[in-house]
Amino acid sequence: MAFLERHLNRGFRRFSGVLLAVCALGFFASAARAQPEPPPAAFRTLAISADVSEVFYDLRGKPAPVVAATAGLSMPYEIPTGGRVVFYRLQPAETPGGKPRRVTVTDANLNGPGPFLVFMAASPESPGGIWVQVVEDSWATHPAETIRLFNFSRRNVAVKIVIKNVVAELTSGQDRVLPYVANGQFWMQAATKEPEGWVMRVSAPQVAPPTARITAIMFDQQPSADRPVTHELDLVKYIDVAPKPPAP
Repeated sequence: MAFLERHLNRGFRRFSGVLLAVCALGFFASAARAQPEPPPAAFRTLAISADVSEVFYDLRGKPAPVVAATAGLSMPYEIPTGGRVVFYRLQPAETPGGKPRRVTVTDANLNGPGPFLVFMAASPESPGGIWVQVVEDSWATHPAETIRLFNFSRRNVAVKIVIKNVVAELTSGQDRVLPYVANGQFWMQAATKEPEGWVMRVSAPQVAPPTARITAIMFDQQPSADRPVTHELDLVKYIDVAPKPPAP
């Protein structure tokens, strides 16, 4: 009986060890499956002066439409593998019943984790072409309670955040991140550099939301029938609310 009891005990311990190993493997496999997949790298678009439409890029072998509007930031667009995005337009086929012709208008290299912000504007050099400028748009490079200013004017612009007494001069095509105080509003002034000196163009209170950030675009005002000659500066702003941290 003692021999049989020892034999059974050894068998039970061996079975228990195997059972624990199988359970552990199952637990780790389940934990690995439970890990969420990282979101694909993405970019958003924003148009300068006028909307940009009828533009495509290839994603997984299929044309994906892209729209850039002046009214606000676009939805996120997925970046193709490799990071190179070729933007093109579709032109009528050269022969009846043929496939539309693809005409490349520009491209952009979006390498890295992103996300990215792609500014788009009609190219003055080529009819139908577009001009792009790419910037990284992560919350690390543009954190909450800061305003990111982009100068798309042909002139240098000096900007002052009055409540923080921060002054920055931006050359044409330059951007800068400046802090503000999230207490409801802050005062911002912007002046352009003219032959006669600095001329004030913007002087107004701006909304200062907490747990959010501001993207502000400055560009030369376009002539109109009412103002065929203008040297004014247009300012448009967009607000992003900080994403909520993932649930534990």
